[in-house]
Amino acid sequence: MLNGDIRDADVIKIHERSGKVTLLKCDDFENKPLSDLVQRIKVDLSDQTVDIFDHQNSEKQQLLYFKERFAAVDHPQRPEWEELSEKLRGLGLSEDIGFGP
Repeated sequence: MLNGDIRDADVIKIHERSGKVTLLKCDDFENKPLSDLVQRIKVDLSDQTVDIFDHQNSEKQQLLYFKERFAAVDHPQRPEWEELSEKLRGLGLSEDIGFGP
């Protein structure tokens, strides 16, 4: 990998239709209920390009919501994340917003 190691990614998204893979690195993914997005790496497999986005110094920090979507069913933090997600849904937030505002 050109930047770091794939094992450093907290979330790996595979885009079936576009042929892209996105690696997301978050601030303390395991322990923070709402983790800040730190870095996003987009790999376009069709044209073999890599785009790296640094979110640490962004004016609009992006939070990762509904984290249980990205975790195994037996992940030890999953019940806590599901409980928080239910509270967020109660506030009117939806998974349709993407990762977070």
